[in-house]
Amino acid sequence: MSAPNAIKSDKLARLIGTASTPAIIDVRTQEDFEADPRLIPGAMKRSHQTVSEWGKAHAGKPAIVVCHHGAKLSEGTAAWLRQLGADAVSLEGGFVEWDTAKLPLVPVAKIPKRDAEGRTIWVTRARPKIDRIACPWLIRRFVDPAAVFLFVAPQEVAAADVRKSINFCNQLGVEVVGVLENMSGFVCPKCECETHIFSSGGGEKTAREFGVRFLGRIPIDPAIGVACDSGSPFVYTPVSYTHLRAHETVLDLVCRLLLEKKNTHR
Repeated sequence: MSAPNAIKSDKLARLIGTASTPAIIDVRTQEDFEADPRLIPGAMKRSHQTVSEWGKAHAGKPAIVVCHHGAKLSEGTAAWLRQLGADAVSLEGGFVEWDTAKLPLVPVAKIPKRDAEGRTIWVTRARPKIDRIACPWLIRRFVDPAAVFLFVAPQEVAAADVRKSINFCNQLGVEVVGVLENMSGFVCPKCECETHIFSSGGGEKTAREFGVRFLGRIPIDPAIGVACDSGSPFVYTPVSYTHLRAHETVLDLVCRLLLEKKNTHR
């Protein structure tokens, strides 16, 4: 039987992922948190010292407070929340008991940084397939109930990945030769009419934004998918003339840039 104003780990585990999951608030000390930077699924990290400020948002709602051992820190914070109008209890045994029971934990490093309101921001493409419809539901149930999702064009999702890669290279001091826009348009093999299935121009826009060279565009070719499925290098696969010409143009440019750089450092 649980202590008054407390809940056991197994009971909380059965609530996580359901529509009635309460707010889970991790108030471990910074030292304990840094020693094991993982969270119970759906939990948010808060400081017990500022409960009078953030606690008002939980008024009239159920909440479970987690500290390291489920003692004074979580019990005191839960009491504060009840005083503010929340239906708050502490997790019996705290984080340690939850971990000992081998119940799921989410590494904080895997979760996007939170905004000023404590919400994680996620980017996915507009008009998503069924797997991408499921992802927001799973994230809100098991990672961050307050998560915000930005549905953008597929090209913008790819551009966001490129921006992250460029920033990563800049931080490591690795020179970026340029940006190449892949899957840029489909040229019909019969009428040679070009259709921009995933829109176009994101690569060139990103290159201008970061002041790097734009290397060109590679169109979609079904033969590439066939080569990947069979495990064969695409250079040994018959592709369209348009696709081959685009590859040759980009390769010629990259080789020339690398040769110029080599001659400069002699």
